[in-house]
Parts: sequence; C-alpha cells; structure tokens
Amino acid sequence: MREVIQGAIDDLKEGQPCVLATVVRTKGSTPQKAGAMLLVRQD
Repeated sequence: MREVIQGAIDDLKEGQPCVLATVVRTKGSTPQKAGAMLLVRQD
C-alpha cells in the first residue's frame, strides 16, 4: 500500500495526473478485499 501512495505523491510532485482508487466495501466473492488500492496513470 505504501508503494501505491508514494507513487501518487511522486506523480503529483512532478505535475503528472493520476487517480488513486480504493476498494471501500465488498460483497460476496471478489478478487480484492476492502482497502485494496489502485493507482491509475495517464499512460
């Protein structure tokens, strides 16, 4: 998780657009649990 957050911080410092998505809640069978994070970059 730290790597994802640090990646977002680095992108923002460099002026690169990014989106940080976090799974808040799940129901039933899911590939990830609540708290999973995804960093989406322009490329």
